Amino acid sequence: MTSARQITITGYLTSNSIELNKFRRFFNLNSTDEEFVFLSPHQLSQVMMGSSGQTAAWLCKYGSICLTGFDATETRQFLRFMESMGCPVDHYLFSTYTDSQTVAEQQKEETVFTWEYIGVHAIAMAKSLALKKLEDEVSSILDQSEHLILDLQTKAPNPKNKLIKSISLQIIEIQFNVLGKIKLLDRPCSFAATGELKQLYASLVEFYELKKRFTTLQKKMDDLISIISPYQRLGHDYRENRLLVLEVILLALFPLFHMLQRIIAVF
Repeated sequence: MTSARQITITGYLTSNSIELNKFRRFFNLNSTDEEFVFLSPHQLSQVMMGSSGQTAAWLCKYGSICLTGFDATETRQFLRFMESMGCPVDHYLFSTYTDSQTVAEQQKEETVFTWEYIGVHAIAMAKSLALKKLEDEVSSILDQSEHLILDLQTKAPNPKNKLIKSISLQIIEIQFNVLGKIKLLDRPCSFAATGELKQLYASLVEFYELKKRFTTLQKKMDDLISIISPYQRLGHDYRENRLLVLEVILLALFPLFHMLQRIIAVF
């Protein structure tokens, strides 16, 4: 006889990154996985007053958290705990980047829900949320770059344009974040414990389209660079041409000045 059990996982983006070692030291965890920390119901009951005992949390180094069994009061309490640990919560990110998934399993005597099983779902969701923020940032910069094209149509390019500086700085920041999140596509080492976990993680990577989205993100970054680089070159060429014209004028004025001196001397 089988019975269905369901657990709802809710994910939030709280910051650009979470310093996991703070939680490892606090709870004396010996986790070997670099990407996330799992906090069990027992561990959470030590720091959350009135905890139901059914709560669990996954903290991902990319700035995401995934919670299960939390009500609104417990969620706020957990966020305060994170902040007390020196991990500030960006409430704009928290309210903007969120996701929820209900995990159902047909249980048999030999197959039960495990925190490892639920954790695979949680970490895949956490990675998807972190990737969504990067996607939005790149899309925003692409929208800004359209003004550069309009700029070229109305006036000469200016390599010192404030917009070009802003976009360039944002691109550098995004590239830095992408490099820091390149392991988004890697399978956490603890998920390789069984073939079932590996297969489940692979299916969730496909479900959230992590590889496809990351490839699209990199393509957009290349498009941004292809827009900015010619603009900067055109701007520098334009400035060089102006300097060259000025130099020619000055060279032409030099003999003219001497001619005037001679004319004045004669008179």
